[in-house]
Amino acid sequence: VTHVGGLMHLAAATRTSAVVIYGAAEHPAISGYVWNKNLYTPIECGPCWMEETCSHHSCMRQLTPALVEEAVEEALVGWEQRCS
Repeated sequence: VTHVGGLMHLAAATRTSAVVIYGAAEHPAISGYVWNKNLYTPIECGPCWMEETCSHHSCMRQLTPALVEEAVEEALVGWEQRCS
């Protein structure tokens, strides 16, 4: 599990799937890897690239711990299926 940045690229370099938390600042179509679980919030003000200070962070609030946990569980099931 990581945010958009170096760790997601490191995972890709080692052929490891990742759960990447995007929020809405950047769209996964820009930097995401299709084999990752990219958690993006489609929201009216995004992708915003954080050009201005955000006062509400509603895109990140929609990415609840339960949603991230579900994405991790899905990724683990996929990993187990590929390894068996």
